[in-house]
Amino acid sequence: MSGHPEAAPDVDEPEGAFTFDDLLADQQDERRWKAFHEGGHIAVAWAIGAYPISADIIDKPPRGGLAVYLLGNDGHCCSVGDVTICFAGPAAAKRHAPRRRDGGDSDRENIARHLAALCRTQDVAAIVSDHCEREAKRLVDENWDAVEAIAAALLEREALTDLDIADVLAPVRAAREDAEHRRQRRAWAATLSSPLHPSITIVERTYDVR
Repeated sequence: MSGHPEAAPDVDEPEGAFTFDDLLADQQDERRWKAFHEGGHIAVAWAIGAYPISADIIDKPPRGGLAVYLLGNDGHCCSVGDVTICFAGPAAAKRHAPRRRDGGDSDRENIARHLAALCRTQDVAAIVSDHCEREAKRLVDENWDAVEAIAAALLEREALTDLDIADVLAPVRAAREDAEHRRQRRAWAATLSSPLHPSITIVERTYDVR
């Protein structure tokens, strides 16, 4: 028998009771998750040239939110763009809350329906699905400023019309245009300050106007 006292067995400490504040915190997390989810749909739809019609995070079982857009089709056909937009909601929600399991069952149903209409075989559907999922993640990353803007507006108002969405995204578009103008000015200044290539010869012309 060892002369050292035996270590006490590990005993889980009892957790505190679930409080009303905990419930409110969970509800707020759920609202934020839904806002980023729907924001992903709208931001990517906007990025690929679709017309965002509306978005909301109003809980109406079996759905917890909805994003509506027009992609230039007649409403009876689908495209790779539709599949990409469907993947964009879960992609944005995953970036916002990496540890949370995405509950976008309706997105998966829409993706399966679109793929069935687009593809003749399961092998082709798997290729298209993989491409669209990767494209959705890329577009969400590239348009994260738009996702955050839409999510913030949804958390504040819960529902957005097409005009609301246009107002929310206008500053995002303006900021991007301003950044692009600054980039072009810097590039032009760098061009002017750099030595000319030996193959370039400046020709000066003098015109006699009479």
